[in-house]
Amino acid sequence: GAVLRNKARCNYTAVAKYPETKAWANVTVVRPVVAVAKSVSQAVSSPGDVLTYYIWLNSTGAVAPNLWFNDTLPNGVTYLWDSAVGVAGFAGRVIGTSGPYQWLNITFVGFTAGVHFFTITVRVSDTIPVDGWPLNNTARIKYQVPTYKWWDNASVLSYVRFPVITVEKYVDKSVAYPNEVLMYTIRVRNTGSVASPIVWVRDTMPANSYYLTSTAGSPSVS
Repeated sequence: GAVLRNKARCNYTAVAKYPETKAWANVTVVRPVVAVAKSVSQAVSSPGDVLTYYIWLNSTGAVAPNLWFNDTLPNGVTYLWDSAVGVAGFAGRVIGTSGPYQWLNITFVGFTAGVHFFTITVRVSDTIPVDGWPLNNTARIKYQVPTYKWWDNASVLSYVRFPVITVEKYVDKSVAYPNEVLMYTIRVRNTGSVASPIVWVRDTMPANSYYLTSTAGSPSVS
């Protein structure tokens, strides 16, 4: 919105002195101004969960003839769908893969002023290798006029957390006689960062032995 004011003056004389003449030529400078913001539906997710990323593009300047949106998805999620087709000026999308990452490029043409919103939906992998796996996601935009271009970006961080169950088993005797009672100790540990809703423990008795009792409440015995 800046105005470039340019004034020209002309002085001239002949037989008599004539008054100065002036002329102005003003140019108003306009440019697009677009900012991107991003959030995620869950700060903590589990393997197999569906996450939604929320994208806002806030345009407060002139119309951007072309705007490119890029989102390289975190390692550990798979793209499902997005709602960018509903944004004014949507001109197409391209989805690709680079190593372990999927990326999404969306093009807008004639991007007008206003707050534009869409979502990107992904699924968290069932094979996340470690508890506490970070999902760091960054959205980037580039927009331009014929003589210049601008960039902006926004990031959001979430984590994948899950229980990590280990089991250990001990017996009180390494050598036993016929009809002697053996006591097995089973320890189940969760070293993950979240609780497991249900844990099943199945213990198959050795041949030539039979179940007597346990401290685990009322187990199912067959």
